[in-house]
Amino acid sequence: MSSLFSHQIDETPAPETVAPPESRTGLWIESELSPAELWQAFTEYTHLWWPVDLRSSHEAHVEIGDELLIEETAEGELQPLAQVVHLVPLDVVAVQPLEGVLNGAFDGGLSFTFDEEDERSIVEISSGVIKLQDIDPDAELGVFEHDKDAAQQLLGSFARFIGTEVKEG
Repeated sequence: MSSLFSHQIDETPAPETVAPPESRTGLWIESELSPAELWQAFTEYTHLWWPVDLRSSHEAHVEIGDELLIEETAEGELQPLAQVVHLVPLDVVAVQPLEGVLNGAFDGGLSFTFDEEDERSIVEISSGVIKLQDIDPDAELGVFEHDKDAAQQLLGSFARFIGTEVKEG
């Protein structure tokens, strides 16, 4: 069948363009604390290191529970900040923030992984929900550019609490 138009209409669909994967930046801390001490400082003393800028007020108390990351206001109201997706002692804390918290960062989740290397304990922050079985030598950890400010704020607060600093690479 010939076209009624003087020019041929190309009916082949345009090829789908696949966006390149978003690059990640590694952010981590190293500490002389034992893995157990580092885990305890992170999970049991969250209220002491959680950034004030990510709380509803200076008096709010933040804690990591088995199912939720919760903020208790000065008035005693409990406000969930995130759902705890994975909590594997000494290995990983992965949360899915609720809409509107953490300054809108980490919409795909947030993970803190714990490791020990050369007698040093390490905590790394990553965009996305990471399960323990996902952590292998080839796993892509780190934070996306749009999560970087919030990641530095979170990990920086924890680093100051335990007397170290954030490393980037």
